[in-house]
Amino acid sequence: MANRVLLGNRATGGQGLYVSKVGQNVLTCADNQLLFDSRKSRTAQIYAGAIAVNFVRSSSSVKPVVIGTTQVYYGALFNAGNLTGKKIIIDGTTVTLSTTTTSFGVTFTSAANIVTDINAASISNITASIRTISAGNQRLKIEKNSTTNDLVISYPASNSLETTVGISPETYRVGILASTGINWINGSGTTKASLGYVPLILFSERNMGELDSDAESDGEEFNRISNSSLFESSQTHCIPVQANASIPNNNSTGTGGNDAANFGQSTPTGGRFYSGNADEEVYECKNATFYVLRIPCAYGYMNNTYFG
Repeated sequence: MANRVLLGNRATGGQGLYVSKVGQNVLTCADNQLLFDSRKSRTAQIYAGAIAVNFVRSSSSVKPVVIGTTQVYYGALFNAGNLTGKKIIIDGTTVTLSTTTTSFGVTFTSAANIVTDINAASISNITASIRTISAGNQRLKIEKNSTTNDLVISYPASNSLETTVGISPETYRVGILASTGINWINGSGTTKASLGYVPLILFSERNMGELDSDAESDGEEFNRISNSSLFESSQTHCIPVQANASIPNNNSTGTGGNDAANFGQSTPTGGRFYSGNADEEVYECKNATFYVLRIPCAYGYMNNTYFG
């Protein structure tokens, strides 16, 4: 039975951790017969990555901001409640609600009252405001006027305001411009050596799945569907992209007025944002996580030279 695992000095590699393929002697086999080689940039281990990255539409949107997902009480006759004593912690500063409104003999806490209490705390670079979704539907919006520092929201164990405003306790990151993406070589603050190839990068983000919209052409209805989680990767960057496709032209001579030649393939656009979200102006690539693996993933590298 061949030796398959070595932690130590290998004659043709030096000190390291090595694992060979089945039937191959880890002490003497060729490098391309190794499943794992800690010296190499091609082995299947995480090389770089990031979590909770927010890619935004424009440079004016890089400042961290969060909008609550819960409708806040706005009047005495609609689910009014007195929230005095409820608390939210913003960048380490605890805000305790105290401002109320009285109308028709009822004392309650409105969205405007919450905004007043947060702004009265004078937290550095923090501004609270009301985000009006529709008539009678108001959400709490908290924004940090900084392009370098994140916004941190938390709550105490008791008297928490979390369920009322619908803002999760987490760190809301400074945004990264979606059209240019993130340089994973130095994005973590520590510059990594180039791998020399386009690596396999695993992605996830808050808005997963598909978005679809109805359209009508030549009297017939059809759906346009686009995957909302598309990325482009290179030897240095990962960029959220938006798929493009040529729309059927109802002035051509094909069946139903459409010409099949119009269904062409277009180059994806760097930067991705879809309209239609009720809570935000656009679907942006938010809360993204990616891992750069030491596995080649590019034409010209998927061969025996790199995989044996």
